[in-house]
Amino acid sequence: MSYLVYYLLIYPLSLLPLKWLYVISDGLSIILKRLLRYRGKVIKENLELAFPDRDENYKSGLMDRFYDHLSDLVVEAVKAFSISNQQIRKRYGVKGVECTFKDLDKNRNIIVVSAHYANWEWAALSCPLYFKHKCAVIITPLSDPFMNKKLAQSRGRNGYDLVPKHEVKQYLSEDTETPRAVFFLSDQSPSNPDRAFWTHFMGIETPVQYGVEKYAREYDMPIYYIHVERMKRGYYNVSVEPLIEEPRSLEKGQIIERVTRHIESKIARDPEQWLWSHRRWKHKKRVEN
Repeated sequence: MSYLVYYLLIYPLSLLPLKWLYVISDGLSIILKRLLRYRGKVIKENLELAFPDRDENYKSGLMDRFYDHLSDLVVEAVKAFSISNQQIRKRYGVKGVECTFKDLDKNRNIIVVSAHYANWEWAALSCPLYFKHKCAVIITPLSDPFMNKKLAQSRGRNGYDLVPKHEVKQYLSEDTETPRAVFFLSDQSPSNPDRAFWTHFMGIETPVQYGVEKYAREYDMPIYYIHVERMKRGYYNVSVEPLIEEPRSLEKGQIIERVTRHIESKIARDPEQWLWSHRRWKHKKRVEN
């Protein structure tokens, strides 16, 4: 079934110009917000938690703008299957990568952190065109083998390695002569909250995956943040910022805290671009007796 969906719908749609895909996005937004009310309960609960002091007009307006943003994300993700590198450079150019060159010169692996903010999908196509490190991202493979293969082909066509989360240590331990830039989405909900680090994210007690801090310490990997900001429809400013140069110099938990505070500050600038349909606060901290 996924074979037919890909070849009869997804790939043909990806060949359309983006201006036509945005017409589809306008219609999709109406369907999501008015007819399906896609994940409406989750989005509303998230906004209530994150903005308890804002009135209903603010939260309702933010919810509507998020649906518009989500619809654009969907068609941009479809476009990723066929978009040219020329278009990616024009619409999603990465700046500030030069700050990582000093680590490349020392043959150091680095961690690049981001969030489900703006358009994070096009990073897989763009970053290998700009980074001198070998680029890789930690993934959870899809249950559908066919779509997992197609996504891997699309995301990896410019040299982006997709590393299953249970193979990270092996990946970092092999071919130590090739410096790697390993990308993490650091606002994901952990599968096991009992093994997570608990902090406050947007004022809410939140479990955070420990992977960024774990690998930064174990392999002495400096941490950078890649910020994606939508400038206008289909065009993004993407910038790389140094965050933590010497991870082993910090106390346990300080890396996660610093990364979390940084993500919060980015979301606060334009909250509609964050993924509010994600069940970020589904876990509650267990109270020990």
